[in-house]
Parts: sequence; structure tokens; C-alpha cells
Amino acid sequence: MAAADRALDVDTLHGEARALTGLDDFGDPGYREPMAVFLASVRDAGRGEAYEQRAHDRSLHLLATRLRITDHVKRHPDVVAAPVERPVILVGLPRTGTTVLYDVLATDPAARPPLEWEAQMPWPAPEAATYDTDERIDMVQAGIDQVLAAEPEILQTHPLGARFPAECNTIMEYAFCGPDFWASFGTDEWTRWVATQRAVGFYPWHKQFLQHLQWKGPRGRWTLKSPGHLFDLEGLLDTYPDACLVWTHRDPATVMASLSAFVLPFRRVGGGDADKRRMAESTVLLWGRALERGVDSRRADPRVEAATFDLPFKQVQADPAAAAEAVHEHFGLPLTDEHRRRMTAFLGEHRLGSQGALRYSFEEYGIDPDGVRARFPHYCERFANLF
Repeated sequence: MAAADRALDVDTLHGEARALTGLDDFGDPGYREPMAVFLASVRDAGRGEAYEQRAHDRSLHLLATRLRITDHVKRHPDVVAAPVERPVILVGLPRTGTTVLYDVLATDPAARPPLEWEAQMPWPAPEAATYDTDERIDMVQAGIDQVLAAEPEILQTHPLGARFPAECNTIMEYAFCGPDFWASFGTDEWTRWVATQRAVGFYPWHKQFLQHLQWKGPRGRWTLKSPGHLFDLEGLLDTYPDACLVWTHRDPATVMASLSAFVLPFRRVGGGDADKRRMAESTVLLWGRALERGVDSRRADPRVEAATFDLPFKQVQADPAAAAEAVHEHFGLPLTDEHRRRMTAFLGEHRLGSQGALRYSFEEYGIDPDGVRARFPHYCERFANLF
């Protein structure tokens, strides 16, 4: 076995994580299958030592964090005794207005979003007294600054910062699932796995993760976001039966082209395949399946249909604060004057398009708009009126 293979071997990495932490309980083993697929896909990609080292280091961090949080919960059972009630969860595809909507919903004084720094470095558990001064904020920001220095155009499409609300994509990584590995490492085998499989045991881990963050940290109504939830809305509601789901909608052909262009700089930073046409092919494969699986869930499970509020992208883009008010009204959530004031202040400080616009064309990514729409008939038939 070559040195690189040993570094990306499931058992070897588990051994390294045990040695690093002195612990041996990783929690529910459902993550092991997607982890194996991820590591194999990185090995098979043949993109060099630096690429494989990034995968190794990331995997070791994820495993060590699993060990530490699992141990923390065993030693402090009151962590998981605290409820997670009626979370607001955005599940729309990327490039459909979810980021700005998430940000303005998160300005609600009653909301509790996970912030980027605590999602990336959740152990030890954050504490309310030091929440705004925790040394991990600067550590995570330094990493983000490195990414932005390498690819400054990222800010044209997505605000990044250690204090910004984090997507559940980051939490999904600890179960070796979700879309982030697709966005950065970009391997075909991994993309196919995410598109066709469900991550066993992920949502109980997700809830435990939130409970860990709120144990001594700030409390509030969890406000969350990830398009990856579309792959298993039933599992999401099994764990959060009172969740308020918000699904934003946009013409899927435009989404696939925009998302392909959006992910390209992240691929370059991560060392993944940045060929534009192959990028678009994997985007359509992965997120087209997410659309169809989400629609199937709504048709098959009345809970999903009842829990979901649909919003058109154009409505969010035109007036994000009004879209947030519509979410509050639909779910009967109080809307305070302070929340309105904070939304106005946030939108004044973070104007849409202030960092420049994302530019792309269907032609450069090899996307046939009518062909893309035809691939997702159930989604288009139901939601075309919202495009």
C-alpha cells in the first residue's frame, strides 16, 4: 500500500483520530460508508499530494471532532436533554436567494443561527460569556481570508466570514455527507453517492451538534440553511417534526448555470476539477436529483408538504426583508420592530451586488436550457409558476 493510500485509508485515519484525542467512540457508524467513498474518490482522482493532504487533514479534523462531541455528550447528558423546537430551515437550491434570506432571518433577536466559526471549530462547546470574543473566531477568519486572497471573486457571489451564519453543509461534513465535498474536491464517485444515497444516522447527529452548541452558548429558535436537506426531507422531519421549511424556487436551467459558475472558484481553491463543462454536468446530476427527490418527498409524505412554504426567487431578490416577513407570517412567528430595524441595517450594509455580479452564460458551460428543464418534469410542472 502506497504512503498516499495509507494516509487516505479509513482505518488508518480512525487510528490517527484516536491517538490525537485519546478517545475511541465515534458515535453512530453510519458515516463510515460515505467516508470510504469520499476517500476512495480522492485517491482515484490522482490530483496530487497537496490535494490528497487536504482530504486527509479535513477527514482527521472531522473524526477528531466526532470523538470529542460524542464523549462530551456521554459525560454531560444534559446536553441532549435540551430541546430543539420549531427550527426554521431553508432548503432551496443554491442561487435561489437562500443566502440573503437566511441572513435577514438570522437577524431576528429570537433566532439562533450557527455561526461559521463554531460550525468549523465546535469543540470545546462555545459559551455565551465569550461568544463574541472566542479565539476561534480569528482562527477561522484567518482561514477564510486565505481562501479569499486566492479567489477574491468568491465575494461576488457569497459573503464569507467567521461571524456569518453557517450552512448545515458544514455540519454535514462531520457525517461525511452533504454537498461541500462536491463543491471543493469535485470527484465523480462522490457526486454519484450523494445524488443517489441517504446518509444513515445523520439527522440525530445534526440535532446533537446543535444541542452541543446551545449547551452553554446562546439559545434561541434555530435558524438553519442547506440545499442538501432536499435529499432527505423525511429524515429531517423525523428528527425535527415541528420544523418550518422554506423552499425558494427559480428556473432550474438558470440555477444550474449560475451554480456551476459559483462553484468554480471553490473548486480551484480545493484543487478539484474546474473544467466548466464537466462542472455543469456534475451540477445538473447532483442538484437535479435534489430537486426531484424533494418533489418526491412532498408527494409521498404529507408531513413534508404541510411543513413547507414556497417562495419565488424574484420575490426574495426584489425585497429580502419582505420575503422574511412572509416567512414569519406563514408560520405564525412574531415579527418585532427590532427585527425589522436589524434587517434594514443588514441590507444597507450588505447591498446585493455590491461586490460585483456573477457572470456566466449557458453556452460556456454547455447547458441547453430546454434540455435541463425537460430532465426535471415533476419539479417544473409543479413550480413553473414561481419561476
